[in-house]
Amino acid sequence: MNPLLTANWRKATGVRKARSDAVDAEALALWLLAGNPAARRRSKPETDDMRSLARSRNSLSHIVGDSKRRAHAIVDVVFPEFHGFFADDFGKAGSAVPGKWGSAANVASARVDPVEKAIRGASGGRFGRADAERLKALARSSVGQHSAPLVLRLRQLLAQIEFTRGQMAELDAELARMVGGSPITTIPGIGAVCAAGILGEIGDVSRFESASRLVAFAGCDPSAFESGGYEGPKAHLSKRGSPYLRWHLWLAADRARMFDPVLRDYYIKKRSEGKCHKVAVSAVVRELCAIVFAVLRDGKPYVCPVA
Repeated sequence: MNPLLTANWRKATGVRKARSDAVDAEALALWLLAGNPAARRRSKPETDDMRSLARSRNSLSHIVGDSKRRAHAIVDVVFPEFHGFFADDFGKAGSAVPGKWGSAANVASARVDPVEKAIRGASGGRFGRADAERLKALARSSVGQHSAPLVLRLRQLLAQIEFTRGQMAELDAELARMVGGSPITTIPGIGAVCAAGILGEIGDVSRFESASRLVAFAGCDPSAFESGGYEGPKAHLSKRGSPYLRWHLWLAADRARMFDPVLRDYYIKKRSEGKCHKVAVSAVVRELCAIVFAVLRDGKPYVCPVA
């Protein structure tokens, strides 16, 4: 059952604002009697597993993002000059210094040798003594305020980021194994993790009659607002489908437009029409859906057009 349809049915069959198990049960029973919905095939167990792991991986990614934002806020207080010293403030190399010393005051009071050892080891030798001395100079002139509680919280956040990234790596390996040699990975912009997210959400592609049905399932179809001769000025995405599928398709489209000549030209065309980046990528998503549908339907690898 589609929860959106059943919820709208329950609201349409009564004017009272009531919600209980009895009301829901009655609404579902009446909907089944009146709507007579078509039977739906259950997805394969391996598809369910893939969808579950892909969604878990997505949740872990959000945890890392939230933790990094909180860590950034703390660094703004205890060592604001640290931002930008490393390409990724909280990558493997970037986490070494705040994870051990935390504030600018602690870095300034530390000897240069352990600072050098920390960043050299974490960066695989890309950073050395000169970088350690430059970092200590930034710490000595920093306007940051030392706070032991904030330093403690910063260390906890960095430990959480490292632990969660390890969990993500385990899921990535398992998802890559589950995807195997799926032809969907031959599409530019779709790697193993993204493919697992798309395959897990789509399931059996034969349940979609056309690519437009798949677009609608992902909630990437434009919403319509018309009345008589009036047409809405701007059609937003309906966003009625799977948010997970829509997210994976959007990320894939944003990458594919850089490598696939047809999708790149289509993106450029939309930008030349005055569309902003996100709107243009959303248009590419619909084109990508057609490619995904054809590849899964035919079971053949995607052949990238020659520029």
